[in-house]
Amino acid sequence: MNINWLGQSCFEITAKANNSEVKIAIDPFDESLGLGLPKVEAQILLLSTQ
Repeated sequence: MNINWLGQSCFEITAKANNSEVKIAIDPFDESLGLGLPKVEAQILLLSTQ
């Protein structure tokens, strides 16, 4: 399992099992905050705020 912090409350989690990989993105933020969000591709998106 690999956990990357992408700024603010945004994380990208990559988990590998049985020769397959799953990517999870948690709380991506809007670039209007003044921070650049790297391109994130994930099979699962989790949002903890509205």
